[in-house]
Amino acid sequence: GDMARVTREDATQERSTRSYRRRYDGRVPNAPSCSSNLRFYRNEIPSSPHGALIEVILNEWKDDMRLLETHHGYVQWLFPIHEEGMNANAQVLQVHEAERMKADPQIRERMKRSYAMMMRFYGADVVNFVTGELRRSENFRERLNNLNQRAHNWLRVSRVLKWLGEVGFEHYKLPLVFFLAYETLDSKLLSRCSDSLVDFWIGTLRRDGELDVILAYINRELSADDLLQQIRSTSRCPAEEASPSPSSSSQPPPPSPQRPEAAAAVEQPDENPGLSSAGDDTAHNLQADSENDGNPVQQDEETAEDKAK
Repeated sequence: GDMARVTREDATQERSTRSYRRRYDGRVPNAPSCSSNLRFYRNEIPSSPHGALIEVILNEWKDDMRLLETHHGYVQWLFPIHEEGMNANAQVLQVHEAERMKADPQIRERMKRSYAMMMRFYGADVVNFVTGELRRSENFRERLNNLNQRAHNWLRVSRVLKWLGEVGFEHYKLPLVFFLAYETLDSKLLSRCSDSLVDFWIGTLRRDGELDVILAYINRELSADDLLQQIRSTSRCPAEEASPSPSSSSQPPPPSPQRPEAAAAVEQPDENPGLSSAGDDTAHNLQADSENDGNPVQQDEETAEDKAK
């Protein structure tokens, strides 16, 4: 059945989530000599270890789902945040870098493309780069199944959400959290992600009213259709988001005419026997990740928060 009622306290009590919401109490790194993230996004230096220039990643890696799954060095470079990660080769995001990245139109385009690439990896297409609206991609079942089974991706999602808020895309968070909540609670394709959803994902929403809106949806006080209308209302988007889509990526297909996109495939019976049911034993499912076991870079995307998990 439905999960127990989720409160604001539930969504904001986890230590790293609290710290992020409070903007680290002002303790954010800002060393002028550290500029690796800025230089990476300027296409001047490659990611590391075993990495590439950002234009290579965005052009040549973007459709290689196996590479994006098994390579553990690129995530901290594409999505730098003000927290230490497990990749010693990546640098924590500095305040001066974030400010310059937000102000550089070419870097903003690259950041949108990074986000779109990661969303496709998770089974979502960015329908609109002004509002951040998402809808299921063509291969959403396979991609959501991968996300449901491989727990290290849940940590990546937490990182992407935090990153959006540091580099000028705070308004992209609500559509992403809605997508994740829908697939966790309604379609059940992310049946194993409910703890991450409550403890780590919804609590990253820092804008007035957005956490309350998603809680109303999770607690069945607001319909998916109504929430989608809120996402589509451009009033929630900052004025500078004028360009509807990154020039270098192909235009997303128009939304399907059926029901609101998030809910579009709900009526279809689930024909994929490989999807786990909510009752599955978590320990058993973690064996799906065993191909990465014993590999020290397995934990690369973890931040300090994740050791608590």
